[in-house]
This record gives sequence, structure tokens and C-alpha cells, in this order.
Amino acid sequence: AYEIKECDWSSDVCSSDLLQTMHPSYSEWKEALEKGPSIKPSVSLRGRYWQLELEEVWPSDQNYLSSIPDTDIFNTIIDWTTEELESWAGCRRTAWNIWEFKKQRDAEKFVTLFTLKWPQ
Repeated sequence: AYEIKECDWSSDVCSSDLLQTMHPSYSEWKEALEKGPSIKPSVSLRGRYWQLELEEVWPSDQNYLSSIPDTDIFNTIIDWTTEELESWAGCRRTAWNIWEFKKQRDAEKFVTLFTLKWPQ
């Protein structure tokens, strides 16, 4: 026969410690979710146009973090970028997160504006 004894585990064991023991990558997931992604603009020459791409970059280089769903901040930044670039001459949107500029100078100006608005 076994005796069942009541005990208070809360003072001895933290749930995050248990998760860390059960799944070693828990702390990386937790850090990534707390910090959220950085949104990185990059400019490159594609044919005759300068392409601006916004990319979501998580704070860990682990492959499993790519399964974290898109964040609201990325959508907010894409919406802001779309509104800002609607009136720019020589600029067109070619994909959800990609715009093309006729002039390199304009693409670089926008990256500066972007960086001032969304410091990472």
C-alpha cells in the first residue's frame, strides 16, 4: 500500500524549469517570443530596378523558430510601408513585402526613413 502525502511543489519547482528540462529549447522559444522579430529592410539591384524587401528575422538562428506564426508587428509595418510608398514616384509594389524603385537613391532614402520610424 502507498501513502499519498500532500506537498507544496510551488516553492520547490518552477514550471519554466520543468519545461526547460523536458524541452531544452524552451528558453530560446521563450526569448524569441518575448523579444519578437526584427524587421530588416534590404535593397538589391534586380534587373533595371532596385528592390526593397522587408524580412522578419527572429533573435535565434535555430530552424524550429521559423514555425512561429507571423506577428502583428510585421503586418503593421507592411501596412505602414504600403501607405508610405503609395505616393512615391518610380516605386511599385511587386509582392506582399517587396517594392521596386527606379532609382537606387530613392530606395536608400526609404530605408533611412524606415530605420528612423522602426528602430531595431
